[in-house]
Amino acid sequence: MPGRTPPSGVRVDRRGKVLELLAALPWRAWKGTELAVILGIDNVNSFRVQLSQWSHQGHINKIGPALYGPALKHL
Repeated sequence: MPGRTPPSGVRVDRRGKVLELLAALPWRAWKGTELAVILGIDNVNSFRVQLSQWSHQGHINKIGPALYGPALKHL
């Protein structure tokens, strides 16, 4: 969940942060640019490519053009 501190010694990676955001509001469609702003990512184009890769790998769900939500397995 957003704002939750991971256990000591555990590093939350970028994908983990995205999964937390998407799972916190599973009914919401997120734009890649919105996620980038929230996470403080400057290279938005690179991040969009990463989102696309994660959707192809089944980590997140691509809902429409530039719109993402949680994969069903993460709900």
